[in-house]
Amino acid sequence: MEALPHTICRSCRTRLSRSTTTSTSRSFSSTTTKHAIPPESPNYIDVPQSFQPTYIPPQRQKGFIPTPRDIFPRNRPSKGSPEFITRLTTPRQQDVSLSDASTLPPTVLYKQKMADLRKSHLATSLTSLAQRKASALRKMDTRAQYKQSQSQRLRTQRPRSDERLTNPSVPSSLLAPIHHPTTAEALALHAQKAANVAEHARKRLSARTDALHTLYINSRHFITNENQLRDLVTKEFERKDFQGIPGFPTKSYWDGLGPPDGIKEMVDGQYVNVRSEGSGMGDLMKKITEGKTSGGLSEKERKYRRDQERMKRVAEKLSGGAMG
Repeated sequence: MEALPHTICRSCRTRLSRSTTTSTSRSFSSTTTKHAIPPESPNYIDVPQSFQPTYIPPQRQKGFIPTPRDIFPRNRPSKGSPEFITRLTTPRQQDVSLSDASTLPPTVLYKQKMADLRKSHLATSLTSLAQRKASALRKMDTRAQYKQSQSQRLRTQRPRSDERLTNPSVPSSLLAPIHHPTTAEALALHAQKAANVAEHARKRLSARTDALHTLYINSRHFITNENQLRDLVTKEFERKDFQGIPGFPTKSYWDGLGPPDGIKEMVDGQYVNVRSEGSGMGDLMKKITEGKTSGGLSEKERKYRRDQERMKRVAEKLSGGAMG
């Protein structure tokens, strides 16, 4: 039989499969193939389905097995002891007084018999459960001890030869155990840290005091009124830096005030810019004509200024603050 295509509906596929089957007997049914599926059947309306069926996992039924109870709780360790079982199964005083069973009715005798049976079952069950719990605890302890011994053996066993020969070299300083400080060492370390914190606070206070003193020294140059501001603006904007000398017009700001400080001059501290002493190209040409260094001072003047700087630093060190 040839495979039927999967793109047709189920009813057509069923009809084709029935028509292609060989039958030795002729069907005498007058019902057509289309009405072979009754309307009340779920297959009467064709619903497309995937070739791979959806897996529906079975649901877990709850409530069939009761929750396990702790028969021997920790707050009652003597529950499975023989004394506890004997106390439960001992007949009561009123039952012992009824020694003549012939005078008792059958109902009382039946209840007495069932009570004795329940007591015997209770004693047997408690004994068996106690033995089962003791056996389970012994097995658990044995398994735990075995695992601990195996773990200890694996931790302390020697490494294999191939691992020992192929492992990278580790310095002995890293293999040494970590040193934990003692109480005395910890107290000494704490005292050292406290001293460091106090020294840092003292340095911060000294720097703040020095900054306040420097601010106080420099406060005499502060602009406090409009007249001082007007004089400073007039002085700064009336400079004729680009005027130059007759016959030598300046085209750059450096021509009027001289070149900026170089690295050598800044390191040595011996360079004094012409801006503080002159106001034009004429002063610069005058210094060069007198034999001084280009834009600098003579040897005598440099020595004098160096001595002045040293005296200023000594005075600031002795007075504890910046000098104006």
